[in-house]
Amino acid sequence: MAIEKMSMLNLVGSIKDVDNVARKIILSGNLDVVSALNEIKQSRFNLDVTERNVDSLAGMASVHPLELSESYRESLEKMKIIENAYNHKFKIKKEYLKQDIKLEKMEESINALYKEFSPIVKKQNQLQEEIYEAEKSIERFKLIENIDINIEDLDNMEKFNYYFGSLTKENRIKVKRNYENIPAIVIHEGTVNRDEVYLVIYPVDLGIETERILRSLNFKKLEIKKGFKGKPIDIIKKLEEDKKERHKELQKIKNELDKLKADNKERIEKCYTIFKIQERVNELKKLMVATRHLFYLSAWIPTNCINEFEDKIKDIKDLTIHYENQEDLTTVLNPPTKLKNNWLLSPFEYLIEMYATPSYNEIDPTSLLAITYMLFFGAMFGDVGQGLVIFLGGMFLARKNGSKFAKLISRVGISSMIFGVLYGSVFGFEEILPAILISPFENIQTILISSVLAGIILTYISFTFNIINGIKLREYKDALFGKNGIVGALFYALILYLIAQNIIKLPAIPLFLGMLILLLFIAIMIVREPLTNLIFSKRPLYSEDVSSYYIESSFEIIETLLSMISSTLSFIRIGAFALTHVGLFMAFQVISELIDNVFFSIVVLTVGNIVIIALEGLIVGIQALRLEYYELFSKFYRGEGRIYRPFKIEKENQ
Repeated sequence: MAIEKMSMLNLVGSIKDVDNVARKIILSGNLDVVSALNEIKQSRFNLDVTERNVDSLAGMASVHPLELSESYRESLEKMKIIENAYNHKFKIKKEYLKQDIKLEKMEESINALYKEFSPIVKKQNQLQEEIYEAEKSIERFKLIENIDINIEDLDNMEKFNYYFGSLTKENRIKVKRNYENIPAIVIHEGTVNRDEVYLVIYPVDLGIETERILRSLNFKKLEIKKGFKGKPIDIIKKLEEDKKERHKELQKIKNELDKLKADNKERIEKCYTIFKIQERVNELKKLMVATRHLFYLSAWIPTNCINEFEDKIKDIKDLTIHYENQEDLTTVLNPPTKLKNNWLLSPFEYLIEMYATPSYNEIDPTSLLAITYMLFFGAMFGDVGQGLVIFLGGMFLARKNGSKFAKLISRVGISSMIFGVLYGSVFGFEEILPAILISPFENIQTILISSVLAGIILTYISFTFNIINGIKLREYKDALFGKNGIVGALFYALILYLIAQNIIKLPAIPLFLGMLILLLFIAIMIVREPLTNLIFSKRPLYSEDVSSYYIESSFEIIETLLSMISSTLSFIRIGAFALTHVGLFMAFQVISELIDNVFFSIVVLTVGNIVIIALEGLIVGIQALRLEYYELFSKFYRGEGRIYRPFKIEKENQ
């Protein structure tokens, strides 16, 4: 609909209030803060010249970066230990932000809590690790539980070493063939999970050679820690008993920790909130500067949010605020762009952001894109049933994550349903509803001609947008004499008229006269820069070498001639895809009719609709986007703006 009006806010206050002001800015969520140092260096930090502001103005000559409060970071690290105990990520609670809570008190509080939590969490982690190790050891010993050997006897060998491992049945045969080459005793101990388990005993001096030979046979070592006593079956029993004891102990620790968590949850959330807001305060302070007694801040604020912001900071005394909101703000400054659209159109801002952010003084193209994209998609994919599926899918995704893309899908689903009613199509069937407007397959010529006519109308809308943008941005040479300006629009109109007079009965323009006028338009487009500079008394007439300018302009005119024809014909794809949509379903319908079984016929039609919705829906969406970006946006959209990013609490922390 429009781009939000912005004002530049310059604020000076007492250094003792800097943290309080920063918190209020973050909570307001309306200020796009910029570097105050840069604004001062560029002589753009303006204040009203009054007796009260003399010290503030004089102090700008000796500004320096602000000191940051970093003491809380150690406490924030300690909070991570506590956060792990809760098994969920803490969120910022806004109710605590309104309270006057001292950072130092929160640091003391979290340090005390850390002393309580730390030993319990450490003990819990230790027990969990011991239980895990016991389970792994039990799992390993079960592979050799039938071995009638005391493990400590193997561990106590002085000249020999050992390990257990497994081979596949195929590699077992290879071991048998290579026994004489292996400098070790290889004893088969049984079969587990289709693998053959072995005990390998080898001289200490021949360990490397033994391992090399066995590795070549894909021998998998079974890692068993040393220090166990008894036979494997006895060790397993002992490990099971130890594991039960650890579980009992762990449950006591968990109960103790749960009580501690329940008693201190509110206290921890309060600390977390204060620390995270201080983290954002520090980030904001990096964009400020200060003198010994004052701090300086520059930010963009939507003009309609000024009163709301002033209401939030009214309790802070001795603040000096100056607003720059003159009409020609962009001649000196570069305001960020905040798009302002209603609930129906706002999801299409997603496609605008994918392309580029409009400049502050540009026309917001969201309305044009939203309306035309829905028309393109609906015209190419008109079906009540399939559109309903897309709509419901979009609504489901929107409820799940609330993204603009999900809401956009639901909008194009509605468009598809509307055109489905106009075409008389329900899940591909054209016998259920009568066509209110037209049946595409029965009116192929009408559909294709209508597509081209729609393209011509939209091209002229693009020319209009370009002319308005050119005037607003003071780019008069393109607005008046450019290929997408007034002269370009007249040139395009004359070409269309010369073609149309040979197809339908129109007052004829002699070919010689028509060509003469076209050449005049081409000449004007070529000399648009010197002509504009001449009209507006600007010197020099050319911004580059004269010969280079005319060579470049001439090639540009050739490109213009080709693009005007191809751009017009490009809109035929709307009609072509409308016909393809019908034809694709007809193919599935023919296949279903060739099948005698009713059940399989229904399956074919169902699969056909799924394929059409998923595959063709995606292709149509891409083709509609291509028409927007290449055939419309390329004629008028600059997209050189900077997106409005207010300084506020990060969304994931809320």
